[in-house]
Amino acid sequence: MVTQARTQKPYNEPMQTLFQLLEQQVLRILRRHGFYRRRAEISGHWVHAIEGKGSGSLPTLVVVHGISANATELARMYIPLKAHFQRIVALDLPGHGWSEAPQAGMRPEPLVDLFSAAVQHFVGPEPFVMFGNSLGGLAAIRYAGRHPETVQALILSSPGGAAMSEADWSEFKQRINNHTVEAARHFLNRLYRKVPWYGPLLAPYVHHRFNTPALRSLIDQIDPHDLLRPEEVQQLAMPTLVIWGQQDQLLTDQLPFFKAYLPAHAEVDEPAHFTHCPYLEDPLELAEKVINYTTKVIHTPHAVS
Repeated sequence: MVTQARTQKPYNEPMQTLFQLLEQQVLRILRRHGFYRRRAEISGHWVHAIEGKGSGSLPTLVVVHGISANATELARMYIPLKAHFQRIVALDLPGHGWSEAPQAGMRPEPLVDLFSAAVQHFVGPEPFVMFGNSLGGLAAIRYAGRHPETVQALILSSPGGAAMSEADWSEFKQRINNHTVEAARHFLNRLYRKVPWYGPLLAPYVHHRFNTPALRSLIDQIDPHDLLRPEEVQQLAMPTLVIWGQQDQLLTDQLPFFKAYLPAHAEVDEPAHFTHCPYLEDPLELAEKVINYTTKVIHTPHAVS
């Protein structure tokens, strides 16, 4: 059974087919490297994940993508990560990719509940390291706050969810709404240092994905009361790294919140060339940062040179 996003009438049948074929090709490449798709019915909803057994000594790594993305899009990180971690588990958030939206709607609490249950199902009782980008960073913070005993280290790439005023929240929603293809083009210009050559094809696809029922519901229903409270960030007891690229043009105004409320043991890394989603243009360097930080805080001898 596929998600709401996959059952909606496609915006352009040939283009939709093209991107689905590209995604299937990525999944085939991942299969050749030992990754496979998993699907489970959790609380009455189908949740999808990509999983691969690693050959390293670091703990299991759970990867969580951002808004409108999916687990497949971070694929270029998985193969280098696999050589250092015991296992990689990359989840499709509820209402994203091949995971269904909660029947209770795309409200924060049902989303966090379903996400938490999915992590526990796919990972099991073992402690693990969690990496989250953007909305995935918000999900990771909320999960770590609820289950601190299972998260050995937390790595956040431009995490979303910083508290803001009603006016700032309204402006932010306009920044990500992508009601039109032209708005999606502006979004891509903020997302990349240099939009790839296939940008003219990508913009309609981004517009389509942001306007699926699940994503529209999520954007429309969240309000400032659902965002992170300072104490949620302050309570993070596990080793925590925040990676925030200086080229981030989507959430750069949220970094001061995290700098103000992260606990003293947390580290902030601000690479000059990273964007909001560094896995798009710098996946190997991002993977290296994840490996090196985990190696340092887990105290294993396998640091990346």
